[in-house]
Amino acid sequence: MEIEAASAKEAFDPLAELKELKTGICLDMGMISLSRDEVKLMTLILTGRIAVEDIGSIVWYAMTSLGQDLNAAMDMYVADKAREAQMQQQQILEAKAAFALNAVLLPPLEPIKSPSPPAISVINLSYTYMGNRSMKMLSEVLHMENSPLTTIDISFCGLEEKGLLAFARGVTKRKQKGIPALRG
Repeated sequence: MEIEAASAKEAFDPLAELKELKTGICLDMGMISLSRDEVKLMTLILTGRIAVEDIGSIVWYAMTSLGQDLNAAMDMYVADKAREAQMQQQQILEAKAAFALNAVLLPPLEPIKSPSPPAISVINLSYTYMGNRSMKMLSEVLHMENSPLTTIDISFCGLEEKGLLAFARGVTKRKQKGIPALRG
């Protein structure tokens, strides 16, 4: 018996088990009951609309503000970032107009930076019971441009026809954009 156990140990290659992770990171949310707000937060992060570094501030705001929940805090954050980007764009246009009036060439301006989505190649959502509405939000992640996503597990998520249709629409958009098909 000892000989069999030794050969089994030698045959086990942990790196072979992690092939999916070589091009990105695995987000394993399996067996965690996710609320819609949590799925929305995950979607906003995975699509690059919220930076991972800002999660703490958003959650803190939701917890310390009377009458504000996580959903309202996320909406406020996204709206604030959109306003900031719009104001920055307006300032750039005004600067260009002022320089044009004076016939002075404007030096190149830095583009408006938005958070970049994390390089997640595998998402495990099995047994999260996230439901149809959450799948509708999350399906946006399926067809993001330059997405490193290769595998998604949505088994036992409590999906019905509407959730599966949202998933199918996301996969269809992915195919139309020429993004490689998902595995798993």
